[in-house]
Amino acid sequence: MRRISTLAIAVVFAMAAAPAGADTTGGMPGIPSSARVLDAPVPGGTPQSAGGTDNRQTLRPSRGVKKRVRRHVVKTCRTRHHRRVCRYRVGRQVIKVCTKRRHHRRHCHARASAAAQPAARARIASRLNSGFVTQPLGAVVRIYWHAKSGYTNFCSGTMLTRGLILTAGHCVYSNDADGRPENGYSGYYAPGTYTIVPGNTVRDGTPTAPYGQWSVHNMWTTQDYADGILGGDWGIIETDPNASGQYPGDVVGTFAAYWDQHFAQGAELYLTGYPASGAFTLSQYGAGNLQYFCDETWDNTRLAHPSFGDAYYGMDFAPCEMNGGASGGPVFLRAGASDWRIVGVNNRGGSVGTGTDAVGGDMMSFWLDDTFGSFWSTVVGLVNQGQ
Repeated sequence: MRRISTLAIAVVFAMAAAPAGADTTGGMPGIPSSARVLDAPVPGGTPQSAGGTDNRQTLRPSRGVKKRVRRHVVKTCRTRHHRRVCRYRVGRQVIKVCTKRRHHRRHCHARASAAAQPAARARIASRLNSGFVTQPLGAVVRIYWHAKSGYTNFCSGTMLTRGLILTAGHCVYSNDADGRPENGYSGYYAPGTYTIVPGNTVRDGTPTAPYGQWSVHNMWTTQDYADGILGGDWGIIETDPNASGQYPGDVVGTFAAYWDQHFAQGAELYLTGYPASGAFTLSQYGAGNLQYFCDETWDNTRLAHPSFGDAYYGMDFAPCEMNGGASGGPVFLRAGASDWRIVGVNNRGGSVGTGTDAVGGDMMSFWLDDTFGSFWSTVVGLVNQGQ
């Protein structure tokens, strides 16, 4: 496996302590032993992007998004000089404004949620020839959450907008197939138990949150994944702003995810995240607090299994040492000298070794296709409506 440098944000912020008392439960689902290798066509289609500098996609018919409870909308109106203005709020957020003048039709426009607004793009700043990232990508986040079982679980994700994070569906939702952290519980995990740490790393032997920590406001997965079709294993997390009114993307920047992105055999694909199982639990390997990467050349290896669903395209990367905890981390396509595009997330993995000798053997990612595009567009619409 050839290794290249990572991408990094060349900005230093004051450090805060990372969440304490976390167990090392990664929770990455395995790859079924009966999964078949298929002759894979080159992914095609017309690429479209989510996040980065262009996150406002047109809403398209969706295969479904598993919604959380609708929040209460408050309407307030005021009339002056024959002009009536009504504002619709969820909490302090104005989501829609309607204006009506005498003898004229009413006109309304929606206001985009701050969390769904674009933030500055993350930039390439340095490279290194190692599996561990010495200058972590700030826009790649570590996700901490507590399951009903009492364990602290880990995942990874990427900032796509100011406050929206791309991750894996099993990092936000427990279905009947991948519900291991909740011991049989099915449904969304509790948003209030989550902590988001951009660029989580270790300084002087201590886990640190160099850019701060954020709480979670809401989260979504696809209806397919909720129904147990594992190929729809994508999730979106919406954060709250911090005490200063900033979202993570305001501080660390964002990357863009592309769906229907062309790439041919031999393309360079770069996977990263926070592995936190097996050997990665050991202090000399960061105890799960360090970003790791696998740089791969695409060889057209596609895995298929009935549980994945016929419509999904499972890309397999081997070898890749990342394991539980790296779920939801980005799969970047190198589309140009400084053009890195997310085309998948870490979804499932195989293992080599046992106990604290165990590392990942391969990593599987479901290619971002039209189904993801519809899911993303639907979620952005729900966020902008305050749902």
